[in-house]
Amino acid sequence: MSPLADLHVDPPHATAARPALSDERRRHWLVPTAVLAAVSVGTFVLAFVLNPPIAVTGIVLVTTFYVAMLVCAVAARNVHNRTLAFAWLTGAISVTSVVLMLFVLAVEAIS
Repeated sequence: MSPLADLHVDPPHATAARPALSDERRRHWLVPTAVLAAVSVGTFVLAFVLNPPIAVTGIVLVTTFYVAMLVCAVAARNVHNRTLAFAWLTGAISVTSVVLMLFVLAVEAIS
């Protein structure tokens, strides 16, 4: 990259060039994420016996992220922004689930 290059030029792999981020069908994001959220909540319900505070935190966070997706599906008009929010919220659900389940495992291993 040249030091004289314009810093505001998008690289060819920019998110705007990806077809998945320009698709208008909301169900392509909502249905798989609903399955992911249901599995995550089910796992936290099962983990409730081991560590109730972490399990409740996981249930609340996953549910909140999915409700945010539903609100975004209804309220966001710009397809690119909506789909980008869907991608971030799906990632947030998965990362939250994995990290909190690792906390449950760590607490059980320590005790």
